[in-house]
Amino acid sequence: TAISATEWLVAVGKAKQQKSISIAVPDPGAADADITAGYVLWSPPVNVTITATKHIPQAAWIAAAAANDGEVKITNAAVGTLATLSVVTALATGSKNDMGTITNAAVVAGTNVTLTLTASGTANAPASVLQLEYIETNE
Repeated sequence: TAISATEWLVAVGKAKQQKSISIAVPDPGAADADITAGYVLWSPPVNVTITATKHIPQAAWIAAAAANDGEVKITNAAVGTLATLSVVTALATGSKNDMGTITNAAVVAGTNVTLTLTASGTANAPASVLQLEYIETNE
């Protein structure tokens, strides 16, 4: 069926736009310190689809290496892991580290998005920012 130019402009105006949220994550402490599962990062007010995740350290990771690795995991509390970043080198201050493939990307409004951060041995994770890119999926 045909639509008017006005209807078309309204439909184009409703096109889904990429959005992002940046969330500060505290320094977990000394070497071998962790942030345990259940640390709530965000609870979106509408349904969203996560399209990318980035870990941005606010200081350098100290002593991160294959034998003293770390892991940053973001989880959709309702259905499972969203993204995981394995840290096997000392990530630089301010580096934007893509956390890779997104799984379980659909997050229902009001569902918690949580963080787990682990550091093994002498690895020492700094305070960081997690940037989540998403599209609102509510109509």
